[in-house]
Amino acid sequence: MLPMKRINRLSSRVVASIIVVLGSVSTSDAQLKLVTYDDVRPVLKKHCVSCHGPQRARGDLNLSTTEGIQGGSSSGVVAVSGKPEESLLYTLAAHLEAPKMPPGAPKIPERELEVIRKWIEDGMPLRAEMTVAEAASAKKMNSKPATVSMSASGVEAVKAVARKTAPTAVALHPKLPLIAVSGPQQIQLYSGAERLPAKAFAFSEGGVDSLRFSKDGEWLLAAGGLGGDSGKVVGFEVSSGRRLFEVGDESDAVLSFDLSPDCSLIALGGPWKTVKIYRSQSGELVAELGKHTDWILSVAFSPDGLLLATSDRFGGLQIWEAATGKPFYTLRGHVGAVNAVTWSKDSERLLSAGQDGTLRVWDMHQGTEVLKWDAKIGGVLAADWTSENQVVAGGRDRKIAVFDLTGQRIREWLLADEVVEMAVSADATRLVAGDASGNLSIWSIETGVQVSELDRLLSQSTAQQSSASLPRKQRSRTTAPVTKAVAVTTTNEGDAELAATLDALASAESAVKSAEESLAKLRESAAKLKQIAAKRQSALKRGADSNAVNK
Repeated sequence: MLPMKRINRLSSRVVASIIVVLGSVSTSDAQLKLVTYDDVRPVLKKHCVSCHGPQRARGDLNLSTTEGIQGGSSSGVVAVSGKPEESLLYTLAAHLEAPKMPPGAPKIPERELEVIRKWIEDGMPLRAEMTVAEAASAKKMNSKPATVSMSASGVEAVKAVARKTAPTAVALHPKLPLIAVSGPQQIQLYSGAERLPAKAFAFSEGGVDSLRFSKDGEWLLAAGGLGGDSGKVVGFEVSSGRRLFEVGDESDAVLSFDLSPDCSLIALGGPWKTVKIYRSQSGELVAELGKHTDWILSVAFSPDGLLLATSDRFGGLQIWEAATGKPFYTLRGHVGAVNAVTWSKDSERLLSAGQDGTLRVWDMHQGTEVLKWDAKIGGVLAADWTSENQVVAGGRDRKIAVFDLTGQRIREWLLADEVVEMAVSADATRLVAGDASGNLSIWSIETGVQVSELDRLLSQSTAQQSSASLPRKQRSRTTAPVTKAVAVTTTNEGDAELAATLDALASAESAVKSAEESLAKLRESAAKLKQIAAKRQSALKRGADSNAVNK
C-alpha cells in the first residue's frame, strides 16, 4: 500500500497533467492574455539594462523605461509596436540579425525571448489593467497607451513591528491634525491627539522614502521602492485612501520628490543621478535633468512654481526652470552631501543644509550665497524655512535648533538620538521629529518644549516584553490607555525580522552598486593614464632613436 504522502503527490501530478492537456486544447484564453511592461521589465533588467540603462546608455539606448525604449537609440527605432519581426529589440536578442545581443554572452532563453516578442506584438502595453481592445488600438495607432487611472482603495490595517526603527519619511497635513509617517510597506496616519496610528495606506512598491501632502491637503503622495530594483511616486486621496495615480517607473528607489504648487508636475530623484519631471495626472515625462554627479537627496519646487531646486550626495546644488527643465543656476559651496533644500515663502531665497554642518542662504536674483553659518548641531540632516522667517534644523548631534535670518541661534533642544526626519506645521508653531532610534515626538517651535510623543504599534510579544520590563505600578498605569479601537494586523517577529533583513539587503546592494560605479570610473581613469604613459614612452623612445641617428 502506497504511503498517503506519495498518493497525494501522484494525485497532484495527474491533476497537473490534466490541466496541461486542457490548456493545450483551447489556447484562445492564453492568446487574449496580454504581456505587459510589468512582465517584460525583469527580462530587460536581467539581460540588457547593465549596458543600456540610465547610467550607461550605450548607443544612446536606455531600456530601463518605456520612454527610453520608445525613444530608440542613436541608430533609430528599436521597437515597432505590433511588429516584433521589425523590432531590433527582439531580432538582435533572438540572434536573427547582427550584432547579436547580449554581446559575448549566450542567447537569452527562449522563454524570455517569447516574453519580449509577445509584448511587442501586443502593442507594448504598460499595465495588465488594459483590455485587449485597448492594446489592439494601441498597436494599430503605434502609440504609447495612456496611463491607467488608479481607483482601488489603499486603506489597510496598521502593521505591527517587532521593534522601533528610524522613520524614513514624515509629513504634516497643512490644515488637519494629521501626521503621515513611513511604515513597513505602508504610510501610517496619526490623527488628532492619538498616540497610535489610526489607519494606513498600502505602499506595496517597497520602502517609503519621502512623503508630501498637496498644498490643499486633498492628496498625500508617497515615494520609494526597492533599492536597485524599482521606484515610483503614488498619489492617494486623503479622505478615502483611494489611489489616484502612479508616476515614474524607475530602476531604483525614489529618494526624494516634490509636487508643484499647482499640482500639475512631480519632480523626483534617486541613486540614478538624474532628476525627472512628470505630469502628475498623465504620467508623461516632461524633462530629464542630468547635471548631478551623485545620488539625488532633495527636491523642492519654489512656492511660485517657477524654479526647482535639487541637491545631491556630493555637494551638488542645482536650480532649474520648472516648466522647461533648463539649467538656471549651479550653486557651489557645500562639501559633502546636501541633505535638504527649502525655499523662503516669497521664492526669493533658497536655504540649503549640508553634511558639512553649515546652513546657507542663496539669492535667486544673482545666484549667489548671501549668508552662511555653522549650525553647531553636527551634520545637518533636516531643515525648513518657517512662515515666521525663521530657520529650524536638526542634526547628527541630536539637536534641533531655531535660528533667525542672520544666523543667530534663538533656541535649541536635545533629542534621544540623531534627528533623521523633521516636518514643520503650516502655521510654523510645531514640528514633528523622528530620531535614529525610532522615537517620534511633537515640539513647540516657539518654546522648544515637547508637546507629545507618537508611538509605534509593536507586535504583542514585543509589547509584553516591554511591559514586563516596567515596574509593577508603572506597568498598570501606562499600559491601560494603549487598548484603543485600532484596526491592527499583528505580524510575528519573524516577519518583521525578514522585512528588516530585506531593507538591509537593499541598502547593501545600493552600496555595492555605488562602489562598482566608482570602481568603473577608477578603471577608466587608469586606462586613460596608461594610454598617456604609453604615448610618452613612445615619444621618448623616438627622441632617443633620433638622437642616436644624428650621432
